[in-house]
Amino acid sequence: MRKGFVDSPALRQKILDRLGAGDTMLSIERTRGMPTAATITREWVKRDPEWKRDLDDARQAGWQRYADEIIEIADEITGDWRNKTEGKGPHGPVLNREHIERARLRIDARKWLLSKLIPATYGDKIEHSGNPSAPIVIQMLPGDGGL
Repeated sequence: MRKGFVDSPALRQKILDRLGAGDTMLSIERTRGMPTAATITREWVKRDPEWKRDLDDARQAGWQRYADEIIEIADEITGDWRNKTEGKGPHGPVLNREHIERARLRIDARKWLLSKLIPATYGDKIEHSGNPSAPIVIQMLPGDGGL
């Protein structure tokens, strides 16, 4: 157990607020005066089952924030262009491909995470259906002994 923190309602609320704001457990753990992720997610849950519900609610709120961030990242154009002042070729504004690819990576990471953490809302919708005019028929044959 990490020293330097005292388990208190105020500390727990600070952790919930940060999770709800989209902070990761790792970033919280790295903060001076905060407990380890293992303490937060395992030890406290064992002692206080209601804490797990509070933790889950805060994480859900934080994950929803990731969805909001996807829109902001996609709409943000600052940094998409840079001013070329050196080297061969014309100077002036040029497309900053590195910035655009980084934004794409940030979006894709959030989309993937949301699809796994909240699949009912953000996961791929897979529909299993057959042809309505030619439905699949399961037939039991004599002597099969059932399924």
